This record gives sequence, structure tokens and C-alpha cells, in this order.
Amino acid sequence: MEAFKISRKEKRRAWATAIALTVVSACGLVYGNVAAPLVPAFIGCFGSAILIMSCTTAYLLYGQSRLPGQSSIAGLSGAYLFSGITGFGFVLTLPGIFGGDPFPGSGPQTAAWLWMFWHGGFPCLVLLYLAIDSGRLRVPGYGGRILPLSLGGATLAIAIAFCAAPWLPDIVVGVSYNFDPGAAPWVFVLIVATGAMARVYWQTRGRTTIEMALVLAMFANVLDILVTMRGGQRFSVGWYLSKFNSILASGFVLAAYQHDLVLLSTRLFEANRRLESLVGIDGLTGIANRRRLDEHLERELRRISRSLRPLAVLLLDVDYFKKYNDTYGHQKGDEVLRQIAGILQRFANRPSDLAARFGGEEFCVILGDTGFDEAVLQASRVLDAIRAMAIPHDFATERGVVTVSIGVAACEDLSGKTTPAEVLEAADIALYAAKNQGRDRLETTRAALGMGPGYQGSSLIH
Repeated sequence: MEAFKISRKEKRRAWATAIALTVVSACGLVYGNVAAPLVPAFIGCFGSAILIMSCTTAYLLYGQSRLPGQSSIAGLSGAYLFSGITGFGFVLTLPGIFGGDPFPGSGPQTAAWLWMFWHGGFPCLVLLYLAIDSGRLRVPGYGGRILPLSLGGATLAIAIAFCAAPWLPDIVVGVSYNFDPGAAPWVFVLIVATGAMARVYWQTRGRTTIEMALVLAMFANVLDILVTMRGGQRFSVGWYLSKFNSILASGFVLAAYQHDLVLLSTRLFEANRRLESLVGIDGLTGIANRRRLDEHLERELRRISRSLRPLAVLLLDVDYFKKYNDTYGHQKGDEVLRQIAGILQRFANRPSDLAARFGGEEFCVILGDTGFDEAVLQASRVLDAIRAMAIPHDFATERGVVTVSIGVAACEDLSGKTTPAEVLEAADIALYAAKNQGRDRLETTRAALGMGPGYQGSSLIH
């Protein structure tokens, strides 16, 4: 997936989030050991959130790592997989949380050590990712091996927490943490987490949304460690706040990834809409092309067959256009077509109307909700407007300017069986009649559409 550079507005939001985290965590440091209401369901929700968010982030990042040039991001995927598994293992082994019975095989220190492995292993794996991403460390087959290695690392951490308890120093006494600042496990985890946070910011500078989210995630991880040390015991103010920091550390990158996906989807939608627009536009004149004309006419015929509204089609041909090109040149001819297209666009100014280039020097105008008399009036105005341009054409027409011939087909009281081809054929018959009658005029037809006897073959010349 494309990495989106972070905007100034998003960067300000990130800094505001960091400040808010600092303020809230400072409250946790001050009031961390104050008892809070006991909410037994909280820990289950917390564990589920950690597992789901971390593993979802791992899955998305690993999918991105399969793209060309993105293999190094698999390391970050592995870090989140490790975090999700060890974090969920920590929740499962907390004594007295689920029904009062300990998790089978776990001891009083199992959960505490899983917490240590979780908060220490995650930043270590992030540091590994940064080393590989920067090119300072090369590991053959790294992208395909990182998830099995992370899964193996999480399994090993859980096995050590379960099996090596007799040889590991005590971290908790009852349900209280021994937060002695001089205790080696705390010091190690805090140093590693702080170093990883600093390294992430120094190497990435938070240039993209995901990089800035990773900086915030590492910052939340450091605050989680500090507030946990201060919280002292479960269901204290510090204990609750530390768990929210853990959730944020797991969710920042996921939220940024979703943000980028939405942004990418929006850009893709806009690009497709522009492409569809370009596909339906004639490159020379800038109005609709034949394909869009056919689609619009078919849609309008369906609409008027339901609503019993009229519709008219004007088919235009530039008089003696080949002679004009031969005399004045193709560039001048192209300019004539563009000017005529501009005039037609002004007349087709409603949502149901459409001006299109039919092909070569022929144009077509669809006028929705327009009956026979109004269509003839509009066609007459088009004739006048094109004459009024006064584009010299001294070698083919009596007026000495560029003119057009127009065929008008009016569709009224449709049975619902009339097709676009029949409508266009009717307009073409009228256009052929206008050219045979001397050009620079309009002719009309209704009978060709199978609507009974009507006005056909008459002309208006101004």
C-alpha cells in the first residue's frame, strides 16, 4: 500500500495526542496506587482488544510486505504478532481473574513475567525491524521467516514464564507489583522500550501516517511501563490507565493503516470517476462522445417510457466541411468543430440534456422533457447561433459563413418499445432531407418513430 506523507494538520493531531497521553499518564503516576472500582469484565475486554488489534495489524502489515520493495515491513508485522500473543497470554494467566482459579500450569509469577516479555519483546522486535529497514542488517529470506520466528518467540516466552518460574525472581507479591526502581527486569524493559521509541522517531521522523502512529505506539508503551510500576496493584487508578496505554500501543498503527486505506480508496474512487469522465468525453471538442451518447439516450428512453414525458434528438452536420478543411486547413476545421460544440453545450444545459460529437463533423443533441414544437424552436436557435459566429466559408455556402444542417426527431407518447437506434435513424432521415433540400436548414420527423401520422418533412429557414 502507498505510504501517505503526514500533513501538517495530522502532525498537529499526533502531537496533541502525545500531550494528552502525557497528561493522563501523569495523573496515573500521581494517583496510580489509589483504589478504583472493581470491574471484573474489564480484563476480558482488554485481553480481547489486545489480541484482535495486534493480530489484525500484523495481518495487514504482512500483506503489505508481499508488495515489491516492502519486504522489510514484515518485521513490524512480526512485532505485533508477538505482542498480541504474549499480551493475551498475560491476561489468561492473571491469578483470580477468571472464576478465581489460576490458569492450568501457571504460577503466581507467570502473568508478571509474561507482561515483562510482552513489553520488552515488542520494542526489541521493533528495533530489529528498524535495523533491517535501514539496511544496516541483512537477513536472507527475512520476509517469509519473520512470522514463524515471532510465533516461535511468543511460544518460547510463554514456555519460560510457565516452566522457569522457580528460577526467575519474584516480581509480584500477592496481587501487588514490586515496583522497586532498582529491580533488574523493570530497568531492562524500561530502557529497551525508551530506546526503541527514540530510535523510531530518529529514523522515521514520523514522515508518514503509519510512521507517526508507530512513534505514538512506542510512546504509549513507555507510559504503560511507568504507570504500571506506579499502579502497584490490580484495579487501581494506575492499573486501569496502564491497560488503556496498552490498548493504544496496539491500536495506533491499526488506526493509521485504516486511515490510509480510506484515503487510498477515496483517491481510487476519484481516479476512476475521472477516468470514466475521460472515457465519455470527445478528445477534440470536450463534449460527450458517441459511447456516452448511446448510454444517455438509452437511459432517457427508459425514463420517458415510465414518466410519459417527451424527448427530442437533434442531429447536426457541418455543411461542406470537407471543402472547408481543404480550403482553410485541418487546424481551422478542428477549431470550427470546437466552437460548434461550445454552442451546443449551451443549449444542452439541463441534467436530462446532452450534447455529443456523433462522429466526424456530425453532432447530436438530446433534449429531455422536450416536445416537438420546443425541439423545432431550439433547433432554429442553434442554426441562428452558428450562423452568428460568422466563421468565413466563401467557397461552399450562399451565406459565406459556416452553417449546419439539422435533423429533428421528436419522441412523444412512447410505447416503451422505441430503441435508441430507431430514434437516431429518425433524426438521420430528417438530416438527410435537410441536406437534400439545400443545407443550412432543419427538417423534422415523427412518423419514423412509429407514433402515427405527424409533422414530417417540413423545414424552417431563417
